[in-house]
Amino acid sequence: MTLSDARIAKYLNKNYYSIKFDAQHPDDITIGGKTYKNPNYVESNTCKRNGTHELAYAVATSQDGRLAFPTTVYFDENFNKLVAVPGFQKALDLEKILTYYRGDYHFKLEWNQFQQNFDQYQENL
Repeated sequence: MTLSDARIAKYLNKNYYSIKFDAQHPDDITIGGKTYKNPNYVESNTCKRNGTHELAYAVATSQDGRLAFPTTVYFDENFNKLVAVPGFQKALDLEKILTYYRGDYHFKLEWNQFQQNFDQYQENL
């Protein structure tokens, strides 16, 4: 599992605030003055699939409009969404994404260019 990789976990803990969110969460959540709800949540379905929270749709929808589970969402320091990355990530792929945003390379380079030259940007995790 990627997040149990000691190097990745250490880098995340040092450079990011990690938040795990259940997309079927029943309670209202207010962020930046806006309240998100789960209007389709059914109390009797707590052990089954349940409604998807509005916050999941607001932040975890990928660039192509899909909502997949799991999805990792990256925000800047002002809570502006940078990107939503669907699916499980291998350690090296996650390391590339973490370095891309932590190093602010997303301001200077397109993702494909960064990825092709990752060796020169790679940090010692």
